Amino acid sequence: MELDSGIVFVLALLALTFGSVLLAGYAYFLYLAGVRLSHTRLRRLNRFVAMTLIGGACVLVVTLGVLALPVENFFRIVLAICLVFIHTQPTCVGYYAGIEMKRIEDSKRFAKNVDDWLADWECGSIGASPDDSSQ
Repeated sequence: MELDSGIVFVLALLALTFGSVLLAGYAYFLYLAGVRLSHTRLRRLNRFVAMTLIGGACVLVVTLGVLALPVENFFRIVLAICLVFIHTQPTCVGYYAGIEMKRIEDSKRFAKNVDDWLADWECGSIGASPDDSSQ
């Protein structure tokens, strides 16, 4: 197969297209994993501590595989740094988005509960408060 033929260009373009789609799907999977992590006990931690733990887990998993490659040290370090950012960023963004979605959901639920309570109180279905009976 010669490099002058158009088939090489078409194959490279297809590989780039499908590789980009595959990488986007993988990043979305990591984002969803971060959202799932926000619904665990990790949510109770400080956000910085939780994201540091997520990043540390990504560093541990990715660098152990990369540092075992039989290539030059500089290439290993650059590849490890790139892969850590590729894995950590979508996961932490998903975690933070999950925390924010939960906070917004809680505030909407609280506002609805307050509105329901006020509507019941205004209709008279709730008795007088203990402070009102003493006056």
